[in-house]
Amino acid sequence: MSSPTPSSSASSSAPTAAVSETSGIRAVLRYSGIPPSLLRVPKFRLPSRNWLIFLGVSGSLASLFIYDRRECKRIRREACEQVRWMADLPLDPQATVKCIKVLAAKQPGDDESAKGMLYFRKWVKPILVAAAVDYDMIVGERHGSITNLVSKEIQHKRLIRAGFLQPDAGPTPSQSAQARQERELQGGVVLVGRATFKEYLEGLKRGYGEPASLGRGGRERGEDEEDALVSKALEGDGVFDEPHMADSTSSDSDSTIGTPQPVSPQLQSFRNPLLPSFELRPLARLSPSPSVVLPPETSLPPQPALLLLPFRNLVGISLIPRQIWGFFNRRYYAKSGAESALILLKGATRPFDPETDLEFGKDAEGFWPGKFDKVDEEVAKRKAEYYKELTKKLATARELANGTHKPTKEEERNPPKTEQELRQERFDKEKRWKRELEGWEVVKRSKRPAWEQGWEEQMRVFEQEGVRGAI
Repeated sequence: MSSPTPSSSASSSAPTAAVSETSGIRAVLRYSGIPPSLLRVPKFRLPSRNWLIFLGVSGSLASLFIYDRRECKRIRREACEQVRWMADLPLDPQATVKCIKVLAAKQPGDDESAKGMLYFRKWVKPILVAAAVDYDMIVGERHGSITNLVSKEIQHKRLIRAGFLQPDAGPTPSQSAQARQERELQGGVVLVGRATFKEYLEGLKRGYGEPASLGRGGRERGEDEEDALVSKALEGDGVFDEPHMADSTSSDSDSTIGTPQPVSPQLQSFRNPLLPSFELRPLARLSPSPSVVLPPETSLPPQPALLLLPFRNLVGISLIPRQIWGFFNRRYYAKSGAESALILLKGATRPFDPETDLEFGKDAEGFWPGKFDKVDEEVAKRKAEYYKELTKKLATARELANGTHKPTKEEERNPPKTEQELRQERFDKEKRWKRELEGWEVVKRSKRPAWEQGWEEQMRVFEQEGVRGAI
């Protein structure tokens, strides 16, 4: 029996393969005119290792993001449904309307002053809007702004109660002072974060614990006193003293040292005519502060209840891991904000406990940048650099004013500041540095919140058991 040759076996297997390829339903579809390329079944295989890593990581991150945002919407929706009935309540036109005051100070180490208010607007405000509750948002543009605002408003109210000032005209002029005070007590104050808490208590201490003077009245009351203090501090430092001339024989030369010199025609001739004329503020603006009309108060009157809203501002390279974690866990912020809003709207309060409430937000101070502890050193450095340049600018201004220095082409195009302008610029900078240091002294890490014995009897905090963790 002879074995088949290789050529014969190959030729016999070819028709079998051709028949197997075109057999069954595919053969019917092929002969019906469907292209063979559409009938081929693709061969599935796993992607490469790099593709598996990429798809796994990106898919996991996308799933975390989508789940987190859905949870945020769910938490917000459930909280809004719990308080929506408040918006349907009938409102008496003659009754006082509850108004919530929201205070958010500038966060330490952050150039953006509205970070705390952005937190409130994103996680608390929607629930208040669903309940149709009125609110007033105030942002501190710099450290100490909330302190100054609270203290000036308190002293302004004291002057009104004493009859030295007239009440501000509002939408309801017929409303009595007692009704306005009742409206404030019915509302509340939301303090966003540790920095706002410190500034608010310091404002209470200054508002009731310092003498109240008329000044200008209103929210600007006290600026005259502040300008007078800055002017008095700069009066005898000798920065603008004229250098002693060898041929000076006038007996009254000492009395004119440091006084503003008039701008000479030589300097005015090359001043830009498109720039507005500049004049120093009148000396009456820096007059001594008015006489004290109200002594400090020995006791604290009843205050609106406080809602202490926790807030951490993560700034800095070392906190990037926490920022990434927070990006995928916004639901915890939504839950905390919704619980705080429900506590505020339900209105249950408890007495202020100095032992525990004064520690509010203490852990958030650990996330403040380290450079915030050296603000005083930074201000001193900027002052040294400024006064170093001021000496050169002052010499140039006096040479141009006296005609001993011919202006260059660059000085004709961009005229340097006159001595009057340099005096005003220095005054404004010193005033700004003074405010910056005062605000830093209130908020800095080593400073405890201001507190006086007996305040706990007049202060309350929004709190209700069972709300935390219910959402």
